[in-house]
Amino acid sequence: MTQNYVSARNLSDVFRFLKTRPAQISGCRDRTDAIALEHLYEAFSTNIKDYDLELWNSAMKDSTTKWMCDAWKDNEEEEEEEEEEERTIRKKKKKKKMSVLERAKLPSLS
Repeated sequence: MTQNYVSARNLSDVFRFLKTRPAQISGCRDRTDAIALEHLYEAFSTNIKDYDLELWNSAMKDSTTKWMCDAWKDNEEEEEEEEEEERTIRKKKKKKKMSVLERAKLPSLS
């Protein structure tokens, strides 16, 4: 027996999980009284939106950018984040070696 818990803190990860990993969702396929798997994300999202629009907006925004909890990531996502961090570090190192004039000519990274 398991119990799943959704809080404001992990809501964005739950949205992302329901949308991107439907094959990993259990408890819907073998029960005739359960919501159809293909409607679960939409129904859950709509209920949260009706309950608290501000919470929904915040969680929905975060759900499209990254996993908030590292435990939800898979290896591919971790590798992409590591590569991005390495690129950022290389850019910073390269920028430090440039003269003030060269740095002033660079486009802003923000």
